[in-house]
Amino acid sequence: MKKSKIKIKKHIFILLVALVAFSAVMCLCSCEKNSETFIADSLDDFSGRPIGFLQGSVYDTLAFESEYFTDNEDAYYFNTDVDSFAALENGKVDCCIIGNGAVGDLITSNENLYVFEDWVASIDYAFAFAKDSPYTEPFNEAVDQLRESGEFAELYEKWYGAEDSTKVEGIVQDWPGENGTLNYWVNTGSPPLAFIGSDGTPTGFSVDLVKSAAKIMGYRVEIKEVDFNGLIAAVQTGRADIGGRSVVVTEERKEMVDFSDPFMTDGVVLVARRENVAPSLLGEGTAASGETGIFESIADSFYKTFIEEDRWKLLAEGLLVTLCIAVLSALFGTAAGFGVYMLMRKRKKIPKLILGKINGFISGIPAVVVLMCFYYIVFQKSSLSGTAISIVSFSITFAISVYNMLILGADAVSKGQIEAAYALGVSDMQMFFSVILPQAARHVTSLYKKEFVELVKGTAIVGYIAVMDLTKITDLIRSRTFDAFFPLIAAAIIYYIVGRLFAALIGKILTVFEWDKRKEKNILKGVER
Repeated sequence: MKKSKIKIKKHIFILLVALVAFSAVMCLCSCEKNSETFIADSLDDFSGRPIGFLQGSVYDTLAFESEYFTDNEDAYYFNTDVDSFAALENGKVDCCIIGNGAVGDLITSNENLYVFEDWVASIDYAFAFAKDSPYTEPFNEAVDQLRESGEFAELYEKWYGAEDSTKVEGIVQDWPGENGTLNYWVNTGSPPLAFIGSDGTPTGFSVDLVKSAAKIMGYRVEIKEVDFNGLIAAVQTGRADIGGRSVVVTEERKEMVDFSDPFMTDGVVLVARRENVAPSLLGEGTAASGETGIFESIADSFYKTFIEEDRWKLLAEGLLVTLCIAVLSALFGTAAGFGVYMLMRKRKKIPKLILGKINGFISGIPAVVVLMCFYYIVFQKSSLSGTAISIVSFSITFAISVYNMLILGADAVSKGQIEAAYALGVSDMQMFFSVILPQAARHVTSLYKKEFVELVKGTAIVGYIAVMDLTKITDLIRSRTFDAFFPLIAAAIIYYIVGRLFAALIGKILTVFEWDKRKEKNILKGVER
């Protein structure tokens, strides 16, 4: 008992030291100034400088085709506009390219940034539909009705107007939806077009526009949040009936999906740090606000991450999803791996060779690719949820690990013991469970714990298929707070604690195979006749 308390105190101490060290590094990095200072008074001055883009968008193509960035080859790509803004503030890039419709709230929360008035390019925003979708034309007609009735203008004023109190909750679906339900997948992170509301669900101008059109069409809307990278694939495979918050229409994309009529024409703009913008453009009274103290910043970050809008509940829900996927995958994977091993124990070389090739093929593929193959190809037409498919994918990869561990552990058992057991007239199954398995399990206990911890951490990729796990929730919180410190710190600490707790629990369970750690009265259990 005393030793366990010492271990707990040791882990807590390590956590605190790591947190303090990380905080110090973050503070130093935030205080560090860019060694190369330049002043820009036009878009031309950013040619050849590091530039950030939203991954999967066409902003890079539009920028490099423009007259301003033809010489710019130092491009960086980010999953969300919030990530690109964070990189800009930290000096990793000197400017970002973003759609003007999503820039308002982002700039309001980032007072040290400046938006150039000149557009890099002009773009049309639309929603994506599967090829020859039966919903495309009815949707266009519904949007036209919204324009004629004035509801479209009301929605625009609600989300783009000066009144912040209207930008909180979206339209409540209080209609029956006699024709069924439309699956709408949207990439959030760009208020006021689409972002995660206080209730943890997507909201914003684009979301309300889809709801309003669906109401006219006689449908209810089921909404899922997804990264932009998975958006087009979801529409193509039929998982999403409608996709996007503001998909830019291009000829290349028209070959893959159909588009609604453009619902908004907007501009692509350049955002830069105010310190790099000519004073003549900033004007009077527009200087960046003074820096706040470190403790005040930490307190504000903590409040926005956990307290405001009860965001701690979102983290708790994300943690439950992560635990559900990890635990069920481990259970099913262990059972499947053990079952396959038992089936292949006495098989001849050819079946083992085939299984070995399959084993090597799946093991050689990144887990995120395996997951997306299951989601978008294997279960393309299935009604299984992303969580269920994640469990299937991770169960298979974990089963392969268990199968390999059993082979490794069994090979470590002396053949003399096996021959002795047969000489005593012990059956094959009795010999396996009494002689081979206990020793094999003892050899691979540490490896099994390590694999489970890796499984827990590996579930962080399920956000690619619209599963709201812990990592995805922290991304969504960052998209609302525009602050990466506490969301990422919280995720890191939670993953660490969960990994340590489960490793300790598994170690406790597996002591049944480690006789030197069992009580004396239990050592002979299982071998008495």
